[in-house]
Amino acid sequence: MGLIKKSQGSKDGKKSVYRGWKLETESGADTSDFTMDDLQDLVKAVGTGEHAHLIVEGAKPVNRCGYMQLCPDNEGSYHFEVNIQKQNGYTLYGKDGLSGKQVMELLAGFVKDSAVPDINGWDVVMDWVKEGAKKIPAVLESIINRLDYSYHILSDDLSQDEVVSFYKEMLERGKRDGFVPVIVAGDEYLDEYLGIMRDDGYSIEQTLQKINRDGKEELDRRLRELEEDTELADLENMVGEISGGSDQMPAPAR
Repeated sequence: MGLIKKSQGSKDGKKSVYRGWKLETESGADTSDFTMDDLQDLVKAVGTGEHAHLIVEGAKPVNRCGYMQLCPDNEGSYHFEVNIQKQNGYTLYGKDGLSGKQVMELLAGFVKDSAVPDINGWDVVMDWVKEGAKKIPAVLESIINRLDYSYHILSDDLSQDEVVSFYKEMLERGKRDGFVPVIVAGDEYLDEYLGIMRDDGYSIEQTLQKINRDGKEELDRRLRELEEDTELADLENMVGEISGGSDQMPAPAR
């Protein structure tokens, strides 16, 4: 559609070029390569009223963010929205009164570093649920937003064997894709604890950087410490009920 007007100096080969993204305004969509200068020109065009809105979307969701979009707000500021994908739909979070600099920081982080802003405290603009899907309980919604990880909600109707089978499947997928699945109980206690951790400034990423080992190694180390501290030879006391099953099973922490 030719929305992008190449800025002066973008041909010198020194500026990073981004591919595979879609930039969309009321005039249409453009999937051309672009630089940060090109993106900033579009943001400014929204601020001056040349464009009514701008949507920045990757080829696939980035850390559960489907897209980011903006439109003019009051007196030169912007209204900014973030689309967060969920298992049963998506939620659109919005924030008013952002400056052009703040908007560019959010978009640059999204495009360059796959960064998604902390949307705690943002307004819920839209909460869309797929037809026929069950709405996620509020406490689970809060936990999902706090953790900001890929997730799968297990139905209460599943049997113990079905839960174990699903977990083993995720373990195998994790070996290929580089993650370790963990099953947790999504209740108000976990939500409260995560809130305390956030308020205290705890960061999983910063913790992993300090310990200089990957997440699985750290889980193994802390589990061994827990076993020693509690004089456990195994996980016999670390058990929880599985809805639909008649027996208890160890919580799969690694």
